[in-house]
Amino acid sequence: MRSIVTAIAAVATVASAVALTPVAATAAVSGTVQTVFPTATEVAPRNPDQGWTLVDYALPASDDDNRVSLGPYWQRITTHEQTLPSVPNVAIVSTWDELEPSDGVYDWDLLDQTMDYWSEQGKKIHFRISTEPYTYSLEQGGELVWDYHGGAPDWLREAKDANGDPANIAYTVRSVDADYYYDLGNPVYQQKLTAFVTALADRYKDDPRVALVDLRGYGTWGEWHSGYDGFGSIAAREDALASVIDIIPISFPLASG
Repeated sequence: MRSIVTAIAAVATVASAVALTPVAATAAVSGTVQTVFPTATEVAPRNPDQGWTLVDYALPASDDDNRVSLGPYWQRITTHEQTLPSVPNVAIVSTWDELEPSDGVYDWDLLDQTMDYWSEQGKKIHFRISTEPYTYSLEQGGELVWDYHGGAPDWLREAKDANGDPANIAYTVRSVDADYYYDLGNPVYQQKLTAFVTALADRYKDDPRVALVDLRGYGTWGEWHSGYDGFGSIAAREDALASVIDIIPISFPLASG
């Protein structure tokens, strides 16, 4: 039995019984208290599932929506040192709309390629998948080289209910780039989210390379702020957010054989 840690949205710290072990240290013992004085080192200490991690983006360099990104970091690596060999894991970023570009049609290719590369470098995989707007903008030399806007798929606005009628999922639009934040309490939205997370789990829950799953379910970058603002009441908002928290671990079990 192996465990997969699942982080909901922007939970920053994963509980662990593993303490940070200095590469070299001196210690002083007084009664039952041991004080450790780490020695300065240029070697990155290993602290499994916590602390610093390398981040890569399984996002295309461009697409039909004229979004632009730098593309995956691994495609631009030219030296072994750039893989940060002393860092044992890598967080791979992707979004719902990249992985399910059409309703029920999935595209895992770039995510798989990114996983394959980093696994070959000996790193454990940390999924960082956002179902809400994930945006980046970067200029170099006065030129916009990174203007990526992804998250929940556009086809949600055309989704239909079980009777074939328009679901009319409400949304809030933020920014001039039209980032859509959908009503998480809409039952059709919840059905579509459940189907996506289940498909993700079916494909990767038994993959021994995956150590941690961070599914970001509400707000900008999935960090539980600046999301849909039409709930009408605090109680309705709480119910909608709680429903997303319930969907994720049910669809993506914490442990698998």
